[in-house]
Amino acid sequence: MQHLYDFLNSKRLPIYDIMKKYCEVSEKLDGTALQVVSENNHILFFKRSNNICKRSNRELKNIDMLLHADYYNAYLYLQKYEEYFNNFMLLNFEIFSDEKNHLISYNNFKNNIVLLSGFSKAGHVLSLDKLKEIAEYINVSLPDFLWSGNLTDDNITEFLKYKDDQEKIWDYATKIFNLKFNDNIEGLVLTFKDNDNFINRIVKIQNPVFQKNILNHLNDENNKKSINLESIYDDIINNSIFTYNDIYKSVEQRLLSLYMYIEQKEKLCDKIENKLISYDILNDLKINKILIKNIVSTFPDNIKYPHLLKFILLGFMSKRVKEPLWCSLEYQNNKLNTFIEKFIIY
Repeated sequence: MQHLYDFLNSKRLPIYDIMKKYCEVSEKLDGTALQVVSENNHILFFKRSNNICKRSNRELKNIDMLLHADYYNAYLYLQKYEEYFNNFMLLNFEIFSDEKNHLISYNNFKNNIVLLSGFSKAGHVLSLDKLKEIAEYINVSLPDFLWSGNLTDDNITEFLKYKDDQEKIWDYATKIFNLKFNDNIEGLVLTFKDNDNFINRIVKIQNPVFQKNILNHLNDENNKKSINLESIYDDIINNSIFTYNDIYKSVEQRLLSLYMYIEQKEKLCDKIENKLISYDILNDLKINKILIKNIVSTFPDNIKYPHLLKFILLGFMSKRVKEPLWCSLEYQNNKLNTFIEKFIIY
């Protein structure tokens, strides 16, 4: 979703004409994006891209749900409405979990799911009344819609005057929309529409306080990821040259079988587990034991080395992943990717 200050500085867009359209203002939520798409009378789940008007190309996979309970819980809940969802082309949601994995905590969303927007089978944007109808039927929440109407010429002129100052844009927006917030809000979403509900543009205004907090948070996360664990990859690779059982077809099954094989080497696992246990990025993740058993029924109930399992799932899930593969790019290209390509992906 484009920032308002980027939109205001665009050289090609008819900024004034777009901002004269009918405008709906809602709260920007600090959740996890999820998109549900109807295709051939079945629904598919995607990790939503920034363009909510189009189908994402990032389909939700089992590998995503093995360590992210919010995806899994939303998937289990929403798939019950497959027949109903086939009445629409796509629906955009924001999902949440009881885990404190976002900077802002929410506790009032039905089933931890918020319906943001959607499109009919004909590709028309769904009206607010239709969104309310859907949200009520599937028992999820809607975002808080804070203001609707048309900006005046003076409003647009003022926004353009502040186009290079995000703090002034935020202050002016909260003023003209008559909003009073504490610092515990990510920002605002402005949706500009034609009379026939066609969306001309969706932009966001980020709360400067939240932006500072998120930058500090990302710096902390980057520090957590700035770890060279090539020795652990070496231990796994050098001790795991074996042929997988043919029953293990998917990437998820291969990763889990890799862990089951390595778990038998207790001295090696003790060494790796003791090293990994100190890393917050692994401590913050929760293993989805139910889904694991669904994928590999013989997987042990008692996971002796949970940090090692998380490390394998994160680090070996794709040869294209750059983070959190905690090793040099040269090592990844020359050694790790070769192992993944040979034993994990194919």
